[in-house]
Amino acid sequence: MPIALTDRVLLRIDDVMRETGASRSTVHRLMAAGTLVRVKIGRATRITADSYAAWIASLTQPDNA
Repeated sequence: MPIALTDRVLLRIDDVMRETGASRSTVHRLMAAGTLVRVKIGRATRITADSYAAWIASLTQPDNA
């Protein structure tokens, strides 16, 4: 049985792409901006689940304009 994204501490870039439909370039831009926090494990790059959840929550917040 697959593990839900919210049950994991670190996510693969491909996981974020698959769940959101965002391109690899968009995910890399979000990491460069610090919106998605990147963790390096050897040559592998992972994204913290907390930063992913915070980003998703920010997308669903109503604008305060």
